[in-house]
Amino acid sequence: MYTYKIELIRKGSFQSIESILEEAEARLNHWAIEGWELDHLMPLESGGYSNGAVLVLRSKH
Repeated sequence: MYTYKIELIRKGSFQSIESILEEAEARLNHWAIEGWELDHLMPLESGGYSNGAVLVLRSKH
């Protein structure tokens, strides 16, 4: 049985998409060290523009 964790990454007003990707990578690496793995990545879009993502992580605890 899995335990799930949800992380929200949201783009700030003047934040570049590159910095969002760096933040997502840092969070994924942090949670991987803690034993979590990425189950789903869902983009957040508004008006056809990406403004963040929802990370669904899972772990066998």
